[in-house]
Amino acid sequence: LINITQHLSGGRLYWDLPEGDWRVFLFIRSLKCMETHTGNYINPLEKDAVRAFIDYTYEPNYQHFKDEFGKTLKGFFTDEPRFGNYPSYSADLGVEEMAIPYADGLLNILAAESDLEYTKYLPLLWYQGGEITAEIRYTYMNVVSRLFHENYSGQIGKWCSERGVQVIGHVVE
Repeated sequence: LINITQHLSGGRLYWDLPEGDWRVFLFIRSLKCMETHTGNYINPLEKDAVRAFIDYTYEPNYQHFKDEFGKTLKGFFTDEPRFGNYPSYSADLGVEEMAIPYADGLLNILAAESDLEYTKYLPLLWYQGGEITAEIRYTYMNVVSRLFHENYSGQIGKWCSERGVQVIGHVVE
């Protein structure tokens, strides 16, 4: 694997292709979701997106019913929040068609968590590349899971806790 981004200029790739067979990977950030029913979900990895979700959904309920919080209203139920990146509950990394969760700054976090040139190994999230594949996938899932916790469930849980209610339910991820 080699990183050829230094050969990009003006949206075009200028690279003298070395001898042999090559596969070039393009990584595209998209808002497209693989599940139609979750296509309008927020990105649970983005702190500001989750904050806006809280402000538009949870906060109006609190403003209207604050005297009942912790009494009549014991909590909020969340049903299967997820990335929506693959139309199945069995969504292990290594599936070519799978869109993978992404957030601003994710590549920098991944690079800081790994001793490797992480961006060079991004294709291994979809394809096998020997023994290093497990390390790349583990690091990715570890970081993404932590971001999901910090920015989604952690942020909502803190909001609920500060108002004397619980957040209950289950996540798909």
